[in-house]
Amino acid sequence: MKIVHLVPSMESGGGACKKTAAAVASAKAAATAEMKKKRRKNGGGRLVPRLEKEGSRHILMPIGKKSISTLFRIGALRALLQAVRPDILHLHSRVPAWAGYLAWKKLPPEDRPGLVTSVHGFYSVNRYSAIMSRGERVIAVSNCIRDYILDHYPSTPPDHIRIIPNAISPDQYHPAYSPSREWLTGWFMSYPELKGKFTLCLPGRITRLKGHLDLIPVVRQLLEQGIPAHAVIVGEAKKGKEEYKNEVLRAIERSGVSQSFTWTGHRQDLREILSTCSVTLSLTKSPEAFGKSTLEA
Repeated sequence: MKIVHLVPSMESGGGACKKTAAAVASAKAAATAEMKKKRRKNGGGRLVPRLEKEGSRHILMPIGKKSISTLFRIGALRALLQAVRPDILHLHSRVPAWAGYLAWKKLPPEDRPGLVTSVHGFYSVNRYSAIMSRGERVIAVSNCIRDYILDHYPSTPPDHIRIIPNAISPDQYHPAYSPSREWLTGWFMSYPELKGKFTLCLPGRITRLKGHLDLIPVVRQLLEQGIPAHAVIVGEAKKGKEEYKNEVLRAIERSGVSQSFTWTGHRQDLREILSTCSVTLSLTKSPEAFGKSTLEA
């Protein structure tokens, strides 16, 4: 079996693609990921080496940019599908999904692979987002996402939707897990301010949805009670979306607790961080499609 994944980038996130690719690779099959980034020293994205190590093939193609230029890639994408001849075309994210869907439609019906789309979140409701409901099978990562699809895109046949909850591996995430001594040494060398502190981890992308501003009074009140609280914010802001992070930094400064906040940026060792911190928080301002970091913690 061959599965072609179309994704906008392989820099961060991409959990569903990684898990599917790993499962496919373990079954001695092939997977392909498309991305928009130009080739970098590490081969095109932080997550690419791991995917390739697990048996996937990664192909660079600029199909993730919200630009008219993406439409000019549809022919090349169709040619790729004809060359690879996958059994399944799996569409992640709206721009790659449009490119993939239009390329798929241009194939002769007898040559089309099965078309699967994954709805990972509460997209804005419009014709642009409707593409994610057009798969021959539509994966919803939770019951609330299934309800979202049926409420806002009623033309989607209910029997096309498959609920596949986001998940974690109990072999990797379990209460008895403890980081290695080497990892702990490196962690506290990088962040010596965390030694002996009551650490509160807030993982996730730096967006208003995640509720970083609500973390400030939590830390301040704990400090006032004599608890050596220290916030550990794990994640990064999207390029061009740094204003919210700056807003949070200003609010922290005004509250006088700057010395009690550590920003790690993007990390690939969240399991170790979660197991080392005293508490993991979820402060989302609205329901999430699936709170994976909560389950991991």
